[in-house]
Amino acid sequence: MKTQWTKIFAAAVIVSAAPANAIPVTFDFSGTVAQVSVIDFTTGVLTPDFSTAGQSFNAQFTVDTDLFGAGVPAATDIGDRLGFSSLLPGAVTSSLFINGESIDVAPYASNRANASFLDSNGVVSCGEGCSRLAPDQFNVSTSSEDFTPLGPVATRNLSFSFVAAFAAFDNPELATSWFDLSPGFDLTQLASLPLPDSLTASVFLSDFVFDCTGVRCQQTSSQRTLFAVTAAGRTAAVPEPATLGLLAFGVAAAMITRRRKLLST
Repeated sequence: MKTQWTKIFAAAVIVSAAPANAIPVTFDFSGTVAQVSVIDFTTGVLTPDFSTAGQSFNAQFTVDTDLFGAGVPAATDIGDRLGFSSLLPGAVTSSLFINGESIDVAPYASNRANASFLDSNGVVSCGEGCSRLAPDQFNVSTSSEDFTPLGPVATRNLSFSFVAAFAAFDNPELATSWFDLSPGFDLTQLASLPLPDSLTASVFLSDFVFDCTGVRCQQTSSQRTLFAVTAAGRTAAVPEPATLGLLAFGVAAAMITRRRKLLST
């Protein structure tokens, strides 16, 4: 019996000393449909559709950071980018409701999830007399694809992003100091990254259609629904290792107390 209690206390010590494991991080969004844009790539015609504008929407994304691979860094002319991807089921679980009706966000057999962070360099040039600001931002998306040997026939993508706000092009630091892709930055920081009210939150639903009758699949059209986000929230209750350790010690103490009572009766 002494060995049993020794094991319990040893386990409690190990738990209290171990780092906290990543847990799912959930993002909730609500608002209204802004507009739908339909592009015919054979003619190059873009047709805006406002027939559903104003309808209510709710979207939820749950990101399981443990199911993603290591981040892949990339340097661009507008900043440093860090991307994560996963083909594992459950890496990003999402749902979407428009006017109370559930939308199937994963209608096809193949699914993938992506997350990317951009640590911006600020104002960048795009030609003579032109400059643009690349604010710090991150994006999470889930894609469902119908694949053939030639490529995808159709793809549905649901994504959200948070982009830092800025006051003017001559004051770029307001939009480029949100976060820093310093060494050690990883996807688990989704749970603790500050989300100030000044950030712009966006949600998109995109459908892409391809013609696969030739030697490879060619994109023929796309339909993109833009949502006007009026409320955004995050839930990420990450347990501290010390808390887990105290819980283990508490269970052990309760079991010891119970055993002593049994022995005294």
